[in-house]
Amino acid sequence: MIKKIFLLSFAIGLAALTAPSQPSAPLRLLHTIPVPGVEGRIDHFDVDIAGQRLFMSALGNNTLEVFNLSSNSLIRTIHGLSEPQGVSYARKSNCIFVANGGDGTVRIF
Repeated sequence: MIKKIFLLSFAIGLAALTAPSQPSAPLRLLHTIPVPGVEGRIDHFDVDIAGQRLFMSALGNNTLEVFNLSSNSLIRTIHGLSEPQGVSYARKSNCIFVANGGDGTVRIF
């Protein structure tokens, strides 16, 4: 179920980025990306358009999941976070900021 919610959220976000000013056809599922081992709640997303990466904070796993949007695959899992809730990618510095609700820190990658 979480995977379906993730894919729906991703499709809506992608459609918002590329939406024309004229009416278009309804949304349709283009791809799915397996997220093995991710259980529980997922929280915020951010995207690196130039690098074709999607960042997902997996609150229930205490991980940050990094996806390659060109190959529609999971490319990295960053472990050791503490209830990661917010994630933001800064293009100019090429840094990922992750807000952790469990210990009140912001970790920068």
